[in-house]
Amino acid sequence: INIPKSVSTIERETFYGCSNLKDVVLKDGVTTIGEGAFQYCSSLSNINIPKSVTSIKQRAFSQCGKLNNIVLPEGLTTIEESMFYNCNSLSSINIPNSVTSIGKAAFENCSSLSNIVLPDSLTTLGENAFGNCEKLSNVTLSKNLKSIEANTFYNCSSLTAIEIPDSLTDIGTGVFSGCSDLRSVKLPSGLKRINNSMFSGCGRLNSIVIPDGVTEIGEAAFSGCGRLTEINLPAGVTTIETGAFNNTGVTEVKLPNGLKTI
Repeated sequence: INIPKSVSTIERETFYGCSNLKDVVLKDGVTTIGEGAFQYCSSLSNINIPKSVTSIKQRAFSQCGKLNNIVLPEGLTTIEESMFYNCNSLSSINIPNSVTSIGKAAFENCSSLSNIVLPDSLTTLGENAFGNCEKLSNVTLSKNLKSIEANTFYNCSSLTAIEIPDSLTDIGTGVFSGCSDLRSVKLPSGLKRINNSMFSGCGRLNSIVIPDGVTEIGEAAFSGCGRLTEINLPAGVTTIETGAFNNTGVTEVKLPNGLKTI
């Protein structure tokens, strides 16, 4: 289908459920792609998005199971909620340098996505943003990231290493839970709390350096980390919550003198 130059907005759910639609050509002049505009277009494999597009609403391409790559335009500032949810053929995507936030479940269940580079313009990663992307093995995070919300990378079972920038002081619950092949993690120096279930089920994680500023280890933070045999807690830790080291391989822990709750 060819969208003529005269069209500036693809309205909400315009092509929702058009299961036989395979190719879409948008002309320069389109500025907005509405909520769910191409949702459930299960045969859609190719779409060009012109540079004139500055806004793509939530669920725009959700459940497009044959969409395998897409180029997003510079000027886009937000990848909204569930934009590419369950696009399980999507193997690559560029995130423009203009993007500042990625919404909830934006790429959840994109099971073919293997590599992602997040530009330094990005400050916010929403809940479940890359959850259950089982082939995602390489992630480069923005150096200016301010927020990683709950379960952002849950069940990314091919992810082996992650370096979290020092711009972060708080990381949401369960962010790396179920990342069963995760072996190397660099935590930000200003982190104050290892949140609930942050590394639960990371069965290959065998060592981790906890920053000196951490004061709390959350519930089930390292639960199921069967290869984690040693843990060094900073002197400032005052709280270790329920099941923090449940079902790990830890054989010895030196508890800090200021510990108040365990």
